[in-house]
Amino acid sequence: MMHRACFEVVGRSFRDIMKNELEPFGGKVMVFSGDHRQILPVLNAATRAETLEACFKSSPLWSHLRQVRLTENMRVLTAPDPASAAELAEFSDFLLQIGKVDIQLTPISVRTAYAFRVTCARADARWDDEETKENEDMETPPKFNLLPPTETPPDRNVGDPDEDRRKQNVNALIDAVYPGAGDENLPDEYFVERAILAPTNASVRRINDMVSEHLSGETKEYLSVDSLEGVADPNMFKQEFLNSLNFSGIPPHRIVLKIGIPIIMIRNLNSDAGLCNGTRLRVTSLRERSIEATIMSGPFKRKRVFISRIIFYNEDDDKEFPFKIRRKQFPVVPAFAMTINKAQGQSIHHVGTYLKFPVLAYGQLYVALSRVTSRKAIKIAVDPEAIDEDGNIHTNVQMCL
Repeated sequence: MMHRACFEVVGRSFRDIMKNELEPFGGKVMVFSGDHRQILPVLNAATRAETLEACFKSSPLWSHLRQVRLTENMRVLTAPDPASAAELAEFSDFLLQIGKVDIQLTPISVRTAYAFRVTCARADARWDDEETKENEDMETPPKFNLLPPTETPPDRNVGDPDEDRRKQNVNALIDAVYPGAGDENLPDEYFVERAILAPTNASVRRINDMVSEHLSGETKEYLSVDSLEGVADPNMFKQEFLNSLNFSGIPPHRIVLKIGIPIIMIRNLNSDAGLCNGTRLRVTSLRERSIEATIMSGPFKRKRVFISRIIFYNEDDDKEFPFKIRRKQFPVVPAFAMTINKAQGQSIHHVGTYLKFPVLAYGQLYVALSRVTSRKAIKIAVDPEAIDEDGNIHTNVQMCL
């Protein structure tokens, strides 16, 4: 969701252009579209009150708008058969309940309507309908493909069993979302239609590294050049410390790529050439000072482009670090996985959701589950420690609320 200041700036500009200070937007008719169930404006270290104040609904302009709601589900109307229509309608209603937070957090409703109950460990990781109907008063839960938690075999000698289980869970999710990823002849559409979503950048980086390991080919490592800006002593911190820092919207110090893997732009580079924030590309050549790639979708599909390093700075209002860092690095990262925030607005045919940690903010769970058109197209993996003794997982939902 955009910050209210964006709309207010446009409103002031129109009033100035039209020389009409009395009417909103200078008397011009404006049409805004969006979904307020999605993620709220992201503010650095903001309180809940500050976040709500940044929403468009908190702007004085909101009282001048007339709301028109869409009521017909076109996917349901165009479904090939009644069974498919009923399934699509059920999934749509479930998403609306998540977005509107209509479900009461009682033990029964958490288990049936919201949480993902691990009832069996079958190969297809589906719900066991007979087991969920043990209590006739319980509604059948939505049939998400929850990957069952893996266990470390007792004969394996591992230093950290919990970490080993997490790695196995991620590998199971990768196999479910990217089957046959090691094939060298996969078309671009294979990667465009798939993504693994996670709440944090740390989880995304880990998943991207693990998926890359499934692909054959030589890897190439690109390291950034980091330095301090605006300080009396540029050498006050060791280079290793600067390299270890990660910032939102800035690529990491170390980027590892292979020919044929998908990447995503994280900064606007050249809109005329299709190189905008969020553009997904596929690597065709890795050079010392540039990356050659082809755009995989959109009006610039199959266009060959060359990407060079650019300079990034952390935010001026960054409260975590009392200095400004200058990082020269390629404005791309691997695109097997992406944050839930980055996926907002995208439609993806096959989605995996990795919830090692609870979702971080209002709207994230809604965004993660609504990237697909049906529940069959989404796979979910969670941290085994998040599953309680009854096999229920509801921490993620409560955090979302």
